[in-house]
Amino acid sequence: MRKKIVVHIGTHKTGTTTIQNVFETNRAELKTLGVLYPATNREPYPGLPKHTSVFHAMGNTESAEVERKILLEEFEKSNCKFMIISEEGLAEPRPGALRFFAPFTENYDIHVVAYLRRQDVFVESLYNQFVRERGEQRLISEFCRAPKIKSRLDYHGILTSWRELGTVSAFNFDSVKSRLSDSLLEAVGAPILNGHETRENVSPDMRIITALVYMHRTGLKFDRQAMLNTYKKVYTGQAVKKTILGANLRAEVLQWCAPSNEKLKSDFGVSFNNENPIESFYPNDIPELDAAFAALALMSAEGR
Repeated sequence: MRKKIVVHIGTHKTGTTTIQNVFETNRAELKTLGVLYPATNREPYPGLPKHTSVFHAMGNTESAEVERKILLEEFEKSNCKFMIISEEGLAEPRPGALRFFAPFTENYDIHVVAYLRRQDVFVESLYNQFVRERGEQRLISEFCRAPKIKSRLDYHGILTSWRELGTVSAFNFDSVKSRLSDSLLEAVGAPILNGHETRENVSPDMRIITALVYMHRTGLKFDRQAMLNTYKKVYTGQAVKKTILGANLRAEVLQWCAPSNEKLKSDFGVSFNNENPIESFYPNDIPELDAAFAALALMSAEGR
């Protein structure tokens, strides 16, 4: 029986940080179970518990060869039967990802694991992340219609391309979100950890995200994290708002994705519910002025 390389490709905003932290924290225990979670302390982001070095290297032939060599040396030295590589950027439809892993198929079995959210919910969560981490300036209507974003929503196409390398297991995130890391280990035939899981990287209120977008659009520099923290104080005690699309744009997104989702269900066994949130017809993308004034007052009172 050949050893197995497990490629966890995310997607974004499906508990990926939770899984990565579990595997990083429990690396020694995993190794006793025959599962290697290789070192994540290489550039470009050695402080993150994921394999950013793989994503960074896959666009350059020489760098990719060096990275593959490092991974295989660690794998063979470990005497483990499984090696898990986790990086949510691998779910982006880039041919470099497949080229990076293709050479492994000569001597190892490849098993790809992906977690999926219904595309309208996914695009809202991705927008939330892009605003917080990348300074996204587009309104949600522009963001979700952008070709590069729409390409991420064709789950069937993405998973089908990965199937060229080996086995693909896909899950509806909502059906396994209480035991993500163990669901991954089970899917690939590895021993499970039983527990050890705390949800990480929970997205903040969409009203905060809307305010940050308009601040980004001014072109002025500001302390994004400080502003985020201040707005969190302003909205403390209120129900968290997770949606922003509005009913019309949500329906548009789901209509785009319907053909792909039909094939996703038949080929990979993943389907999504039909429940929609109660919301207005149009995107909720205008900042609340009273909250903005409260944030300014709070920052002034704190001497910022």
